[in-house]
Amino acid sequence: MTRTPKLVALAMALTLAVSSASIALDREPAEASGVSTQTSSLAAQQQARRTTGRIAFAPAPVGQKRSDRKAGLTPGTVRFSPARPGAGVRIERLVRGKWLKAATTTQDKRGRARFNVRAVKPGNTSKYRAVTSPGKGKRNVATPTVVPRAQTRVFVDGFDSAAKYRKQWKTRNKGMYHGRRMCAAPSPSRVAVINGSARLSVKQVGRKGRPSPAKRSFKCVGGIWHNAMVGTGRAAKPFSFRYGTAAARVKFQPGQGMHSGFWLQAMGAGGAEIDIAEYYGNGYWAGLQSKIHQTLPNGGLRTHGGTMNLSPVLARGKTPASGWHVYSVEWTPKRYVFRVDGVVTMVTSRPHVSTAQQEVVMSLLTSDWALDDRVLKTKSSSKVAVDWVQVWQDPKHIGQ
Repeated sequence: MTRTPKLVALAMALTLAVSSASIALDREPAEASGVSTQTSSLAAQQQARRTTGRIAFAPAPVGQKRSDRKAGLTPGTVRFSPARPGAGVRIERLVRGKWLKAATTTQDKRGRARFNVRAVKPGNTSKYRAVTSPGKGKRNVATPTVVPRAQTRVFVDGFDSAAKYRKQWKTRNKGMYHGRRMCAAPSPSRVAVINGSARLSVKQVGRKGRPSPAKRSFKCVGGIWHNAMVGTGRAAKPFSFRYGTAAARVKFQPGQGMHSGFWLQAMGAGGAEIDIAEYYGNGYWAGLQSKIHQTLPNGGLRTHGGTMNLSPVLARGKTPASGWHVYSVEWTPKRYVFRVDGVVTMVTSRPHVSTAQQEVVMSLLTSDWALDDRVLKTKSSSKVAVDWVQVWQDPKHIGQ
């Protein structure tokens, strides 16, 4: 059949429009938005109708359900575009040729959703995907499938044995009064293994107004105290690592006048102090903090981080002292990813990504500024409980 010039022109226009739409779909929205031709308008309409998504998993089981506090789960995220706030999302795992439900969640206003699945094991070969509905009457849309990688566990202490604890941990700076703690020093007696958890505490051992054991001219207004600070790097069975994921399940102290921490300390040059979680007690303005400190050659200090937003994991009126939560950092050669119960709270490479071996540290400390504060009222009754500490690494980094 002979085509008229009008039909030929129309066919060419439609071909050009579809081609432009395909190009726009492969770009970020900001890149495609600057085109002002008629074909880009049609491409934008096509993009609005087509839903795409991407799913990703953490490399270690650092997730915990908000509903029942079940821990040891692998957390993940998915994002769909365009977003459908409130739309259901089903996480599926391919088992013997069938897609089975692994978890369910919902999209937020940006099309993102968080989830936890049963712990993914090293050597996993199972495929996962996320499925959602792009709208009423439309076929469900699935993300491309992924095979999550899982790091290998290289350290664990569930604090079910005092003998094992003594082999894997050692008091750091034992009996040392110095710097910001002229009136407090770490003591082995301030950590005890009780009923499957490590209990960290502080205790006043000298009356208020006494001179510092390190310097008699320094007056200890708040008294003299023993603190808890233990690390793995110089224990009978020493442990340190370079790159990987470190996590602890912790119930922090409710009281102020002290600060607790789960952190990584450098064992040599090129390292940093990586504060995975620090807590100053209920109601204190600093909240729960994550920070990285880098000591400069001239003795100066560069710091990045601050107070973390815990609203996605804490119910209203609850605090880090109200219950158990999993605090973790995924440390790679390029960046740090901080998480609480598997929810990402900070991603950064500032001020410096450590290249050194780092030991694992847990502590409950009373600094001089806190002991001298009449409002904070440090009390020995406020304690920290640690359920477990674990570290995972990619096989290529084990032993480096």
